[in-house]
Amino acid sequence: MASSTRPSSIAKTKVAASPCPMMPRSVDVQAARGLKDTTFDGLMDATSSASDALAWCMSVHLLPTSLLCPKCAKDMRLDVNNERRRCSRSLCRTERSVRTSSFFAKSKLPLRKLVRLICHWAARAAVTKAAEIVGVNEQAAMQWYTYCRDVCSKEMLSIPVQIGEEGHIVEIDETSLKKKSKYNRGKHFPDYWLFGGVDHTTNRWFGIVTYEDRTKPTLSAIMKKHIKPGTLVMSDQFTSYVSWANHSETYVDPVSGAHTNGVEGAWEIRIKRHLKAMRGMKKSLLPMYLDEYLWRTWFAPPQATVTEVLRVIVRGIVKYYY
Repeated sequence: MASSTRPSSIAKTKVAASPCPMMPRSVDVQAARGLKDTTFDGLMDATSSASDALAWCMSVHLLPTSLLCPKCAKDMRLDVNNERRRCSRSLCRTERSVRTSSFFAKSKLPLRKLVRLICHWAARAAVTKAAEIVGVNEQAAMQWYTYCRDVCSKEMLSIPVQIGEEGHIVEIDETSLKKKSKYNRGKHFPDYWLFGGVDHTTNRWFGIVTYEDRTKPTLSAIMKKHIKPGTLVMSDQFTSYVSWANHSETYVDPVSGAHTNGVEGAWEIRIKRHLKAMRGMKKSLLPMYLDEYLWRTWFAPPQATVTEVLRVIVRGIVKYYY
């Protein structure tokens, strides 16, 4: 069974760019491919063996291509088959795993399986399906999906999430995350709420899980933090939201204003459908899943391919763990 311990953060230490005498030529050639112009099937091919997966991780900087011995500062040679590095100095011979201090440090699963799990997460594959295809248990797949979402959360915390500006329309709305009981029978599920908005011009959006708190102070503070001044704000709850705001001149009545100009309900069409999977989730999991949905909008390009999403998540992993 795979370890469920989360990856440890990497120390910000530079390593010398020296050759690795034990690295075979095939690994060098494979490493040159990386993520450039690679399809999902191509990525599967690029990680079909242990050596290929190792080379791919080095090519995208998930693992260092070279390393100095921590004891004598000599170059450490790479043993591809055993995923080990060994000091080249005969009197030292210090060894360490290629995964030491990396995103993969605490897992004993084959590297190619870990890379493929990240690929399937990027492709939005269901955990059960990814586990079956990759050949791991569902718990392990779920854990590595969680690690990817952790990176998304870190990235979202690193930027100011603000939408709208002069001339832009932002549609605000609330969505219940309560799981509905069949025929109103059986287990009672708590009613958690998500409040957010979407910019009709950029398609960027924000969302905050407010749980049971839908009070005026809470929602007003969220709007002030995440919507830029001068934005035209539209909502089905127009009257109640406007009555809360000091800058009501920036609000557009959906009946007499924006809707008559043909603006569609962007929250309903573009955002709400992605939130359905969050219904009935444990309270502790809601922010993490929300961060993933937000991250895919803020960091990946519109209509991003799997390769593009993978490129961005790899960049995030390198940023926080290497």
